[in-house]
Amino acid sequence: MLILFKEDFLLIKYVITIFLTDLIIRVFVNPKFYSMFYKEKAQYCPGEVCDVKSKQDIQKTSGVQILIVFGLVAFILLEVFLFNNTFSKKPYDLFGIQSSAQPK
Repeated sequence: MLILFKEDFLLIKYVITIFLTDLIIRVFVNPKFYSMFYKEKAQYCPGEVCDVKSKQDIQKTSGVQILIVFGLVAFILLEVFLFNNTFSKKPYDLFGIQSSAQPK
């Protein structure tokens, strides 16, 4: 019968993390560095990693979109600042439910 302890699961987690990190480096990072050092394109690039892609117009972020994101962040911060006192109040029994309940 095989008994696994907490330390065994941590070891398994670390080993899987190392394997996945190694895979990511070999598949995606190495072709980029290969072309930097050898001044020629790598022959086998999975998922078209080595291809230089230009963005189409629909993929570009416009100034209006950035303004909307900053406006949303400013709105959230303003709400936190304005309602901080309201949310820090201690809750109370609004409808008197707790006081009318009969203990059995």
